[in-house]
Order: sequence, then structure tokens, then C-alpha cells
Amino acid sequence: MPRSSTYRTEAVVLRRHDFGETDRILTLYTPTHGKLRAIAKGVRRITSRRSGHVELLTRAKVLLASGRELDVLTQAEALESYRQLREDLYLTACGYYVAELVDRVVADRIENPRLFGLLVSTLERLATERRPEVTLRHFELHLVRLIGYEPVLDRCVLCSEALEPGSHLFAVEEGGTVCGRCTAGAAQALSLSLNCLKALRWLRQDNFSEVIRLRMGPDLSREVTRILHSYLRYVVEDEIRSASFIDLVEALGTAKSDASGLSA
Repeated sequence: MPRSSTYRTEAVVLRRHDFGETDRILTLYTPTHGKLRAIAKGVRRITSRRSGHVELLTRAKVLLASGRELDVLTQAEALESYRQLREDLYLTACGYYVAELVDRVVADRIENPRLFGLLVSTLERLATERRPEVTLRHFELHLVRLIGYEPVLDRCVLCSEALEPGSHLFAVEEGGTVCGRCTAGAAQALSLSLNCLKALRWLRQDNFSEVIRLRMGPDLSREVTRILHSYLRYVVEDEIRSASFIDLVEALGTAKSDASGLSA
């Protein structure tokens, strides 16, 4: 979308880093300008009125001035800070993961209002729903769909034949399920149980009130996560750092839970 010298937009703060003594460079995701970087001058000063409005993961209404390399943030008004995400370490890790994925998979200045809507709704659900793991898996599947990498789950990605009931493979590089007849032609293929395939199909629904009804035991949850994270690493072409942060927080929580159950 063409930009005037100044423009207003909603934005979610995906990333930030300090610049100079008082400034901060922000990576923002917007509904009509895509991903962009802007400098917030003086925002690190104690007296800055904008500082609290451009915290990481905050959704804000901003006024930007077009610049040669970086746009300049001149005004910011927080619309939603997702306070619940900041008060729980696990939810904080989940929020960072969502922001990192969006940052890593989209190029600058590519308009995608549906992706912006997915980002905002996912942060809202993480802050309010009690089952963040389902919210994350739903987000992952819909994110790859919106950027053109939706995995094939209804037929064999190699021969295009409909899948018969049973266990199959998921071919990461080919981008979908592989039937028993085509296993020899699948590179980096992962085992895929029938229950996992059903869960993935359920998660790709648009109606989240139906999605959240999905019940996954620990083994199934780990399998679904393994499939999607392997695929996302292929799409991103790198490790996703905040995914490891989630694993660490989960491990710490489990350790604390185990310790609390020990008798003196």
C-alpha cells in the first residue's frame, strides 16, 4: 500500500532492540503495511510517555513518519497490552514464540490483513483460554496456510491418492502426508499416527470454538507438536529459538510440580 509522509495504523510489537542511548528500534506488524521497522526516538528516557505503549507484544495505534531506511514513530497509544501474558512465564514464552514466527516467516512490507487478524486473535486467546497448547497448534497451521505452505492432510502428497485409515508418514520437504505405497519416495519423513492426522485436520478449522474442543493426551500432544515444529523449521530454514524457551519453561514447571509432591 502506498505511504504518505505520515500515516496511522494499528500495529503489534514483534521485536525491539535498543539503539543509541535513548532510542529503540521496533519491528511492527500491521494490517495494511505488513511488517516494518521503525525507530522510537527517546522512548527509553524515564520521562517518555510512549514507552509503555510500545512494549513487546503490545497492540497499539501508532503514527509513523516515512523515513529513508527506518520510519519514525511519532505517536503511540496502547490498545491492548495482554497483561495476562506478562504475569505467567509460560504464557510469556508462548507470546514470544508467536511473535518470532510471524517475524521469521513474512517479508517486509507485504500486506496481509488476515495474518494480522490471526496474530491478534492468537494473542487474545493465549491471554484468555486455558489451553494454550491448542491455541499454538491452531496458530501454526493457519500461519503456514496464510503464507502459502499449508500441509496436505487429505491425500498422499506424492501420488495424490486418498488416504486409507491407518498410520502414515509426514514428509517435511514434500509438505504433507504420504501413503504406505509411497514411503520409499519420502525424504525426512516422520511417523504419523491416525489420531495425530485426525488432530491436525481438526486444528485447521476456522471456527475456534470447535477447535478448542480438541482433547489431546500427553503422547498425542507431543506427536502433533513434533510434526508441526519439524515442518516449521523447514519453512523457516532454521531453528525457532523461542520454541526452546517454551520447552525450558515447561521443564521447570514439571520439576517444581514433582518436587512439591515429595514428602519430607
